[in-house]
Amino acid sequence: MKDADLEHLDNSLQNSIDKYYESKEETPRLYLGGSEIGHWCPRHLWYSWRHALTERHSGRKLRLFQRGYDEEMRVIVWLFNVGYNITCCGDDQLELERHHIKGHPDGVINEEMILEIKTCDLASFRKYISKNPKYEPHFIHNEVSADVLQSSRLLQRAPQHWIQCQIYMGMSGYHKCLYVRVCKDNDFIASEVVEFDESVFNALMVYADALSKMSKAPPPPVAHPEKFYKCKMCQCQAICTKKEPAPNVHCRTCSHASFDKDWRCALHPKRPIPESFQLTGCESHTLMPDMVPWHNDRRDEVHPEKVWVIDGEPVRNGDSDAFTLSSKEILEKHREHK
Repeated sequence: MKDADLEHLDNSLQNSIDKYYESKEETPRLYLGGSEIGHWCPRHLWYSWRHALTERHSGRKLRLFQRGYDEEMRVIVWLFNVGYNITCCGDDQLELERHHIKGHPDGVINEEMILEIKTCDLASFRKYISKNPKYEPHFIHNEVSADVLQSSRLLQRAPQHWIQCQIYMGMSGYHKCLYVRVCKDNDFIASEVVEFDESVFNALMVYADALSKMSKAPPPPVAHPEKFYKCKMCQCQAICTKKEPAPNVHCRTCSHASFDKDWRCALHPKRPIPESFQLTGCESHTLMPDMVPWHNDRRDEVHPEKVWVIDGEPVRNGDSDAFTLSSKEILEKHREHK
């Protein structure tokens, strides 16, 4: 490295590292992740399953993700040092799969139970270990008994993580899961052994299957999308409240596409849509009513085109020609007029 480069090292180092991580960001996964199914908002999960938008993380955020992964290996070493045998960890994790749902537990302990590790900041850790918890609103609380809810700190305070443990246990055949939470600020540790609940697991599989097959419209909001604090922080809020159209144009955001064991196109129904094509799409793409802020003036659901009323004018949406705009052209014109 030249002396001139060294002079600017203090200013450029973070930018260089961040750009490196941003260039290595993984492509979006096409399956429904076991860690996602417990998201508190089914509508958000539907938008995510459809890949309505692509969240691009900053290099700093990606480094934080990497730190969480590195922390998992530290915890595994700690457990090994106190006598536990940990397998299926690191680069050798189990890949659990059930139809379009996949999951990757952090490890298996003594061939008896699943291991799941999470890291958090001090504020989140204090909230987790609080003696007087404020329950996070979640649909799963209606699926379990009062005794189960009272007995599990994890279910009360991090229900999405509890659901992730249930899904991993149900898909792996193990009936216990050691959940370990580590505070990144001071290395304090909290843990809980989660017991498998087969009825809850079966209900979650039915829920995930039904949600993935919703092709006409997403589930209704479970909170006021413009007032609830979690909605205000949600990347899907502008789409959910119909203030902005979904920016992605591909098979999964197309009104012709539906899912039932595999993705199919109504225009080409004889074979499944290849995975390599699902996030690319074709020129026949038409926007979905629940992914745009405009009214569809064409009542015929079978017709391959849509007619959107934009600024009071009808706009045909389908294969681009002299009278019809493609989805990409409509979104581009929208961006130009913002």
